[in-house]
Amino acid sequence: MTEWASRLPVNLVQDLHSFVRECAIKEQYPYARVAHLRALVAKWPDETTRTLLTQRAVVDEHADNRRAALQALAETWPDETRDLFSQRVLQDPDESPRGAAWTGLGKLHSKFGRLLPTRDLDGVEPYLDPLEPVSLEHIEAAAKEAGIPSKDIDTQVAALSAYFGWDIRVGAKTAVNGSAPATHENP
Repeated sequence: MTEWASRLPVNLVQDLHSFVRECAIKEQYPYARVAHLRALVAKWPDETTRTLLTQRAVVDEHADNRRAALQALAETWPDETRDLFSQRVLQDPDESPRGAAWTGLGKLHSKFGRLLPTRDLDGVEPYLDPLEPVSLEHIEAAAKEAGIPSKDIDTQVAALSAYFGWDIRVGAKTAVNGSAPATHENP
């Protein structure tokens, strides 16, 4: 909290926190809800904020808000939200939040895991859709960006696929459709 804000009466700060929280849920305009979510993370990164972000990542009707909530969770509470990332990769109805969840999950694994789900190989949006296969060219480019020698790419792909629970070369559709994910050895 900034110096001037620390001199405000406690009840005023609590009222402001409540107001921003309420706006993050009920604001009519989706992008305004995103701004309020970001303000909560910046000023009040507590358990209450984490719980709200977890809720918004699942129930907000706007894909950009779910994506923003997942991004904030990945930045601020990555370890505590691994299960949520795994769930949203497979269950979110929109590509952008699925990609944000996939990047958050990949970040927990490795630099390669953080870069691979992003189109520009920079760890930030735009994202690839985890339900779709990742091309060999994209895998090789992500490996190069992550500093993985060519001879180790297959090993890294197998490790990352095992971590995610599906073969990244095939996509997570197999996990969503209820069939067993393809293995690295038998795509």
